[in-house]
Amino acid sequence: MRIVHGSLSMDVPDEWVDQSQIAFAEPIDRSIALEFARAAAQSGAARNLQAPAEHKPRTNFVLSTKSFFGEGVDPIEFATRELQAMLSQVQTGDRSEMTIQKLAGHDAAVMEIEFGYEEMNLRQLHGLCLIGDRVLHFCGTATPGSFEKMRPEFLRVMASIEWVSDNP
Repeated sequence: MRIVHGSLSMDVPDEWVDQSQIAFAEPIDRSIALEFARAAAQSGAARNLQAPAEHKPRTNFVLSTKSFFGEGVDPIEFATRELQAMLSQVQTGDRSEMTIQKLAGHDAAVMEIEFGYEEMNLRQLHGLCLIGDRVLHFCGTATPGSFEKMRPEFLRVMASIEWVSDNP
């Protein structure tokens, strides 16, 4: 099978199982990166042109897929149970009610959670759906202060995903 993601393209044996994970993060604060590079140059250290760690987590979203080996399962029931089970393993604060939204053109179970991580709070929007023999999981993460602004963008990206497969 031919896999294409952005500028990356590769041939993978058809019988291999796709367990892809794609992550995107908001742009880095270039002023921090340039300040970091200047300080390194002034100290005589080798220039590391990668982005330094920032003082706050960057808003991001991750899309992952894995195999599903069940038959005769209602996709929404499966997605709802799977998402609830997955999130029950995380110590969370606030949780939204489960809703149904579109993910890759399919109905998906969607829930928001807030939780503590390394002395800060984060808020996530999770969307999970079953497409044929694949489970598709979307997770958007932001700080609670920026989450309200990002929610529509997360939902827009989630709805824009297209699933192209011989086995929908």
